[in-house]
Amino acid sequence: MDKFRNKYRIPSARAQWWDYGHDAAYFITICTKDRKFYFGDVIKGFMKLSETGMIANCHWLEIPEHFPFIKLDTFIVMPNHIHGILIISNQSTDAQFGRLSESSESSESSESSESSESSESSESSESSESSESSESSE
Repeated sequence: MDKFRNKYRIPSARAQWWDYGHDAAYFITICTKDRKFYFGDVIKGFMKLSETGMIANCHWLEIPEHFPFIKLDTFIVMPNHIHGILIISNQSTDAQFGRLSESSESSESSESSESSESSESSESSESSESSESSESSE
């Protein structure tokens, strides 16, 4: 395995056979240049974010606003890196743009037919109750 574009000190850990656009959960790590402590320090066992760390934290939380098909799971900002789990779910993107998968379409059509049957039976029972009440009052 070659270094990524001959640019980084280690070969890419990416599986060559995997399409990273597939729906799945991905554990990622983002490191600072030269592993400098840009994001803050650990003080008495707790992470104290610097201003840059707070910005990194906010930008992580904004990812779904820019990429609606991504959900965030747990993450942590450390002094020189960020660990996090991103969940890619293209199904939500399809729904956002009005595209439905075949399974969604079939379940929705069965729900809509059940709903229309339910409303028809409700209307017919209301009309029979109405005619019964008018007959009894005569």
